[in-house]
Amino acid sequence: LVEGDLLIVQIGGTPDACLVAFDRKTGEEKWRALSDRASYSTPIVIDQTGQRVLVCWTGDHVAGLDPQSGKVHWKHPFPPKDWVIAIASPVFDAGKLFVSSFFEGALMLEVDPQRLAVTKTWQRRGASAKQSDGLHSLISTPLIIGDYVYGVDGYGEVRCLKAASGERVWEDLTAVPKARWSTIHAVRN
Repeated sequence: LVEGDLLIVQIGGTPDACLVAFDRKTGEEKWRALSDRASYSTPIVIDQTGQRVLVCWTGDHVAGLDPQSGKVHWKHPFPPKDWVIAIASPVFDAGKLFVSSFFEGALMLEVDPQRLAVTKTWQRRGASAKQSDGLHSLISTPLIIGDYVYGVDGYGEVRCLKAASGERVWEDLTAVPKARWSTIHAVRN
């Protein structure tokens, strides 16, 4: 993520260096933060309480930091049961912050507009990635549009959830290769 004169990456590999900011012109390290395990998720920057906040989904938390100093403003735990597979970027819209993982399911946080804090609105995790509850994204980043979250579940199902509760509104399998293969196979027979 480029933020002003900084290049901020989730780098991991050394203690207290899950996130590292470099001068984007010289490569000089400017700050490092968090002792969390690194993930594959790209950080985003949001506006909270009138200031820019770097939001990073690490292997252990969803965290909000000062993008210029690396100072941690808030952290919410979202550790994996087995291994780190946080890939999609966090999604932010109208005070709602959403992350979704193949194994861990989905987490919706409410971003406090008055102070640097978040609260959990809901969290949904199915019995398994195949028997998912809500949305278990793997690589694709979901969208929040109005009162709904849209995303692609780990096995290709396009889903719509209520942003307020995580309850599934609908699911569509049309775009899934398995659905196309079944249609093609039925036509041939």
